Amino acid sequence: MTFIHRVTMHPAKIKQQFSSKLKSLSDSRSPHRVFSDWLEIAAITLHQLPYHSGELAKDAAFETLEAQYTADGLEMN
Repeated sequence: MTFIHRVTMHPAKIKQQFSSKLKSLSDSRSPHRVFSDWLEIAAITLHQLPYHSGELAKDAAFETLEAQYTADGLEMN
């Protein structure tokens, strides 16, 4: 029998990790701009689900924002 343990983090820990990642991405940009871009990328990523399933072409807005961050050598993981 296999048991799956659900790991839950305390909300304060999640907030700390998110803030840390946001700060690491905003060295050359304002935290507000990075957060705004992150929200836009998240929305576009959800919109891209048909692309990932092979039903539609990749969204140009996503490629533009993605290029801004990957050109700086930043990883968005």
